[in-house]
Amino acid sequence: MLIRLACCSLLVVAGSAQAGTVLEMINRDLTNNSESIVKTFAQDGRMRVETGGPQDTLVIFRDDTIYTVDPKKKTYIAMDRATMQKLASQLNPALKMIQEQMKTMSPEQRAQIERMTGTKLPGSEKEPAREIRKTTRTGKVAGYSCTYSEVLEDGVLQHEACVVPPGDLKGSKELYDVGLKVGTLVKDMMASVDAPWVRQMMDRQMENFSELGGLPVLTRTFDEGKPLHESTMKSIRSEPIAASQFDIPAGYQKQDLPNLGMAR
Repeated sequence: MLIRLACCSLLVVAGSAQAGTVLEMINRDLTNNSESIVKTFAQDGRMRVETGGPQDTLVIFRDDTIYTVDPKKKTYIAMDRATMQKLASQLNPALKMIQEQMKTMSPEQRAQIERMTGTKLPGSEKEPAREIRKTTRTGKVAGYSCTYSEVLEDGVLQHEACVVPPGDLKGSKELYDVGLKVGTLVKDMMASVDAPWVRQMMDRQMENFSELGGLPVLTRTFDEGKPLHESTMKSIRSEPIAASQFDIPAGYQKQDLPNLGMAR
């Protein structure tokens, strides 16, 4: 996730807050009817994502770095390109072993993992024909009109999204732009991982996001025609966000990523 700090405007008085964007989404697991609220804050090229309540794990994106924060333990982990390269050097030997094991999986095991990851595993006979199909089907979410697009592989529906153009949602262009930067940084980080199928999965997610042409206000994931997960926009609004929302709270301790003991 590529985060760039916005340049300070001469028209902004020191100490005053610029309007940011707050997005609330409802995530539903349709297999067990459970749900959770995800709140995303975006302002000046930075982002904060809260899942659940204020004491649950949150993620902050800023300065080309992803911070995973644990309010309960008062700790955080920082992940940037250099950290990912170090982690990849430990993970790559294990990933090679996993890729070899994948070659001996049964067709049923391979099919299950491929459906979960949305990509073909090493040794597959051929890549699926992938298509993003814009439809004339429309919907309305949180008062906004949207148009459905479908993601198919070999003609089978994998995902659908009801999309609103960035300009039609107040404050959504800021979220859209930061989201693309975030995805670019993750893609750069994953380049260090010696697992083509993992990088392919990330590339497809990025392609899907950019080709939709707007902000999805409703998304569904399918498996063999059955919807598994659904994410629906609850609300979006513009309001000033305190700069401290994108900072690591004072007194929190940085934790290093564990040494996996695989590097040579």
